[in-house]
Amino acid sequence: MILRKLSALPLAAAAAVTLGAWTSAPTVTTYHDGSCSAQGQYAICDASGNATRPSVLYVSVQVGRSQWIKVYYDDVCSKGDGAGSKSSTFRLYVRRGKTATHSFPHPYAQPDSCTVSEDAQISTGNYLHLANTYHRW
Repeated sequence: MILRKLSALPLAAAAAVTLGAWTSAPTVTTYHDGSCSAQGQYAICDASGNATRPSVLYVSVQVGRSQWIKVYYDDVCSKGDGAGSKSSTFRLYVRRGKTATHSFPHPYAQPDSCTVSEDAQISTGNYLHLANTYHRW
């Protein structure tokens, strides 16, 4: 009797794994809220836009030559009758031909809307692109 129960255990585990494979993960929609592109030595780019019910805010950066980029951001959000802002900087290493993405915080949990702005400047090369994206809560 004990032997039968032990031999049935791997079958039950295999069935659970197989059934679990049929369920799919929920898809997350990415929303875009502004971008900019600039060319030339020491190019400067300022991307801004509005995000509705953002849970996570991101900035994506592309450059013409691999380098460290310092990104400045300003995020003003509203929730109900209140408003709050958060501003700061972060450094991001971006490889030529690749997209580097970084998330940044907002001042409220589950804000109604946010106005976001990021700017950056390249130190070498001739191309800079910033794009704002977010996920909704």
